[in-house]
Amino acid sequence: MRILVTGSAGHPGEALVRVLGADRATVRNARRGVEAVLRSATLHLPHVATHSRQALFDTNVTGTW
Repeated sequence: MRILVTGSAGHPGEALVRVLGADRATVRNARRGVEAVLRSATLHLPHVATHSRQALFDTNVTGTW
């Protein structure tokens, strides 16, 4: 099964990539044959002080949609 993980530079995504064993070649070819997407790109509590409510909504809600 091919899985595409987004937000892999963040803590949850980085942990998923580590566990799933993805490498750069996998990332480059991620569009081909993808059967599942794990979207871990988010703004969360530390970002509340530095980002607007709209930025939080756009990233977390609209980005997931």
